[in-house]
Amino acid sequence: MAKRKAKKGIGPLLILLIIILLGIFLFSGYKLASTMMEYRKSEAEYDDLRNLTEEGEKGDILTAEAIAAGKFACPISVDFDALKEINDEVIGWIYIKDVDISYPIVKGADNDYYLHRTFRKTYNFAGSIFADYENASDFSDPNTILYGHNMKNDSMFGRLDELVEKEQDVEEPYFWILVPGADYCYEMFDMQRVDPFDEIYTLFHGTDETFVQYAEKCAAESSVELPVPQFSTDSRIITLSTCTNDSKARFVVQGVLAGVVRHSGNGTQSVSGGQDTSGGQDTLDGQDTLDGQNAAGQTEDSSAESDSSADEYSEFVTKNE
Repeated sequence: MAKRKAKKGIGPLLILLIIILLGIFLFSGYKLASTMMEYRKSEAEYDDLRNLTEEGEKGDILTAEAIAAGKFACPISVDFDALKEINDEVIGWIYIKDVDISYPIVKGADNDYYLHRTFRKTYNFAGSIFADYENASDFSDPNTILYGHNMKNDSMFGRLDELVEKEQDVEEPYFWILVPGADYCYEMFDMQRVDPFDEIYTLFHGTDETFVQYAEKCAAESSVELPVPQFSTDSRIITLSTCTNDSKARFVVQGVLAGVVRHSGNGTQSVSGGQDTSGGQDTLDGQDTLDGQNAAGQTEDSSAESDSSADEYSEFVTKNE
């Protein structure tokens, strides 16, 4: 009588493969859960910080005419005393109405510290909105650069590129930088993708016609058609920078100071023209850097010079979060 062939069991190689695949699945699940937890922690922290802001009365849509007439006001106010108690490296607050961006701004000793640390200095991939460490803390530099991650949950600068998608639907092509004693209103004039080491990241120590030419060139290269301001050596620019899904590209939005709302104990006064950032506030760290002077009171070189301000940031950000 013929013997039946014994059934082959699961071989050791197949078992090993199953274990490997299961391990990959579990690790992926762990990473996803960890990422989601990081997102929630970051969102909770910044939601809590927004309790230190207060919305004002809803006014008319902000226009160039309203700014020229001095009839405008920032939609929010910020308790900087309370913010400073949490983090004394706070230098301002950014507010962009059309894409619901509202965050404190910090400045560290380098462009690394706040890359993955929140406002409360806890480690989190979302990090903070932070100014280039070589910029003045009072936004008086010709070009101040603010960095923020492009998070997949739309936090930080995750919605910044929606300004391009909205294009004609942008209700107010302005954003606000609030500081103690003043609210600075910036008119957007440039939105584009750039190389991480593009000259758009140039820092200027003093201004001359080179700076004016730089601003005009940036405006001309905008991927969205925006009104082109009349730039001068007194113009003050903010460059907002975030990463994209291309490690070799960044997305930037630039605005030029268009108007200032100053606050005093006697009330609020609106000032149009917007070129002067020297009279409305004291820097939170007590270091004045006005009129091209450094903290020691020494005047920087008045000529515009290129600075590799984005280099350090680019080394740490190579992908879309």
